[in-house]
Amino acid sequence: MPILDTLKSLLSPFMPGQALPTPPPAVPPKAPDAPMKLPLDMSGFAQFQHLMEAREGVRYVVYEDSLGKPTVGIGHLVLPRDSLKVGDKVTPQQVAAFFALDGMAAWLAAGRQMAAAGISTTKAPDFQVWLASVNYQLGVVWNTKFPNTWELIVDGKYDEAADALTNTAWNKETPVRVADFQKALRALPPHV
Repeated sequence: MPILDTLKSLLSPFMPGQALPTPPPAVPPKAPDAPMKLPLDMSGFAQFQHLMEAREGVRYVVYEDSLGKPTVGIGHLVLPRDSLKVGDKVTPQQVAAFFALDGMAAWLAAGRQMAAAGISTTKAPDFQVWLASVNYQLGVVWNTKFPNTWELIVDGKYDEAADALTNTAWNKETPVRVADFQKALRALPPHV
């Protein structure tokens, strides 16, 4: 019976014939000294999605990518949990769900990498879009695959980092994507 009594006491304010609880008085928010910033900066995520749609394309039928791996949507690598095989069709909702997961992982990794490299979204607001693109294509640990390039980025040697990508297998496979990142690196403000 104690559970039933507890449930009744919780619901009693909302039972017929009972008055609804009075909401607390409204407290006007304090005017911020500086513009408020959400803990997670999503301001460029839509731009990132548009870039991925342009670079990856959007496909509603599972196909094999250049490495022979089943892929669908906006470059989503099909996983066993997706229960899809080459030739299967997906809906726009599935494409959106795949991108929400894959894109958010790339976006968050880019934010962490920018923080680790001392690159501010305030001084380089569009860089996260380009860095997220790298994470989306190469994986969120791309910097371990290119340790010299990553070290140059962390050291603020952005032009050298861009140059280091020229003679890579990545550049031979997808030169447009490398050129995107090289241009973004060269556009960064000087490292302080």
